[in-house]
Amino acid sequence: MPLKKIIASLFVLQLSLCSFGQIVDVLQLKSKRHFKEKNEFYKDSAMYILCEVCYNNPNVIDEEYCSSITLTIKDTMKFKTAKIFDIERDTAIISCSYNRLSVWNWNDVKNKISGTIQLVSLTNNTIKLLLNITVKTKEEYSYQGQRAFLKSTVNL
Repeated sequence: MPLKKIIASLFVLQLSLCSFGQIVDVLQLKSKRHFKEKNEFYKDSAMYILCEVCYNNPNVIDEEYCSSITLTIKDTMKFKTAKIFDIERDTAIISCSYNRLSVWNWNDVKNKISGTIQLVSLTNNTIKLLLNITVKTKEEYSYQGQRAFLKSTVNL
């Protein structure tokens, strides 16, 4: 085999391996067709914050995926006074769950969630958070950036 073909084959192999382990930045999926994002919170005995991002999968007809993170604030007093929370260490104050849904998959996804959440501001109707969350499933998803969550009129 000529050297040029070997080098070209190795280059293609390297590109495919690099894209396989790629991290999906969920909050930057706005460039996808039919992108939707819902950021809401609800309060009762605890506070529930939902960040749901839905988009069409590239090159697949009529296939929509939704990735959602739900934060449960167990201790709202400590949440108001502290500013940065570690998802893995501050479990007495906050818990985090993740799910990825599509028309073909409505089951819970096994995952490992890590990262931090920083409280930027809090009013009766709006919560602003700076998210730095990584979700590892078979793939890896990243939630990076500031989001404003509006008070929901219904339970989440």
